[in-house]
Amino acid sequence: MFENIWKWLEDVMNTFKDFVLDHYENPLMWLGFFLLGILVFTLTYNALTKHKQ
Repeated sequence: MFENIWKWLEDVMNTFKDFVLDHYENPLMWLGFFLLGILVFTLTYNALTKHKQ
């Protein structure tokens, strides 16, 4: 079972890697990654500091 999950995860990551390598010159993709990173950071920060608000 773990081997099937590992294989699936490897396939997903290879597909994502191929996508990035095919579109690495697209500035909108990098902007999207950056904004997604800020969103994850903000949600995590707010969840961790909820008791201080």
